[in-house]
Amino acid sequence: MTPQQHAALPEYLVVRELRCRVRAPGFRTRQITLVTTRLDPQRYPAEALADLYRQRWQVETNLRHLKQTLGLAGLHSQTVAGVQKEILVFALGYNLVQSVRASAAAVQGVARERISFVDALRQLRWPLAAGRLRTARPVGQSATSRPLRAPRPQTPAARVPAHDPAARRPT
Repeated sequence: MTPQQHAALPEYLVVRELRCRVRAPGFRTRQITLVTTRLDPQRYPAEALADLYRQRWQVETNLRHLKQTLGLAGLHSQTVAGVQKEILVFALGYNLVQSVRASAAAVQGVARERISFVDALRQLRWPLAAGRLRTARPVGQSATSRPLRAPRPQTPAARVPAHDPAARRPT
């Protein structure tokens, strides 16, 4: 901001302070305070502003899931096409997790936001983490109800990588 722009600002800023009770399960805060420059209470009711804040918080939470939980902290491609593909893959994965959350929420009769994003992601990763693709568990079943480790091989020879020709067992 230039000194001229700063000088053109008003000396005081009139704001409206709202205190709203949060009654939705899952919210830690029982009361939130919103400060806004939307001064007209008829045009901008407190309940509507509180709902907008809740929606904005959901957007922030979903962006955090993309960045931290799914690993979209940075893009690695060097070309525009590569970056577009990376973003598309992350969006596809994100939507797949959201689909699992929605299905689990429908089964359990709760809002999708009440279903853990991380648990839904684990639900999708479970067949792969088990070492082989299996039929997925019923939606809504706990991700911890089955072990996440792969079964141990039955014989020592079964532990030899198939791609190592020098390690082939005698026939």
